Amino acid sequence: MVQEITRDIKSLDFAKRNLTASINSLNRLHMLIAGVESLKNMSEKRQYRDAAYLLQALNHIIPEFDRFSDMKKIKEIYDEFRKTQILLKRQIREEFSDFCSTKQTVFTVEVKKLLHDACLVLEALGEEVVADLVDWLIRLELNEYKIIFSPNSEASDLNKVKRRYTWCKRVVSNFEECWADVFPASWKLSKKLFLMFCAWCRKDLSNLLKQNEDSLSVKLLLLLIGETLTFEKHLATRFPTFPEAKETEFEGIISSCFEAYMNIYVEAQEKILSTLVEEAVSDAKKTQKSFPVEKNALLSLGTAKNNIYYIE
Repeated sequence: MVQEITRDIKSLDFAKRNLTASINSLNRLHMLIAGVESLKNMSEKRQYRDAAYLLQALNHIIPEFDRFSDMKKIKEIYDEFRKTQILLKRQIREEFSDFCSTKQTVFTVEVKKLLHDACLVLEALGEEVVADLVDWLIRLELNEYKIIFSPNSEASDLNKVKRRYTWCKRVVSNFEECWADVFPASWKLSKKLFLMFCAWCRKDLSNLLKQNEDSLSVKLLLLLIGETLTFEKHLATRFPTFPEAKETEFEGIISSCFEAYMNIYVEAQEKILSTLVEEAVSDAKKTQKSFPVEKNALLSLGTAKNNIYYIE
């Protein structure tokens, strides 16, 4: 008798747990259906901040119904949710595209708030969606670079390399002023602008160096290296890495393209050193004096004269 009562109680407890789970699932299903519908309405009304919060909530609810994804109703809800996500992504891209096409230099407070809230939606849609917009926007900002510094333009000459770096700093400065308070700091837009510019610039300089290899002088090479290292140092200072890191992301990011041409400098140094040795021996013979010529002294003399030569 006692055993039967105990068994019945256990069955009731099990049934109660199942009933509770079913009720919770039905409540979440109702939340999911209502949430997807609300998301569509928010998208139409451009209520991006509310849409971002709702997206985050739906992203937590959706996985609970994955085991029911074969059911027709659940499948329809999933499809509707995906369509709304795609619609939001396309709509926000158009928002940014419209404002970029107007060539405005200053956005109103309302516009900045709208675009900032739109960024929150993109974050809720996922990292790939954010990366897609960031890549598009950066390429749009740097698009003028390929026109100004096209291979056959006057500005593309190697001896005018500083113009590239000045242009880039000005573009980033204007970008920061124009888009202030729009993008989340975690997106690191300014840094990514510089990184893409550096990649383009290194490629262009590599091609120019290859084309002008036969006529490349030591003086021009040192000018290129000096201006580039100064620019890289500026970026490394602005975007420092962790103290334990031995190198920054910008160390050698452009200047590495000069490594293949350092033999020009080395050969010039060897030639000057050889000339100095011959002059020293010749002077010794003329004065009929025999004296030891120290290697370190010749190297110091060669470096000093060499520096004067390149400065001139």
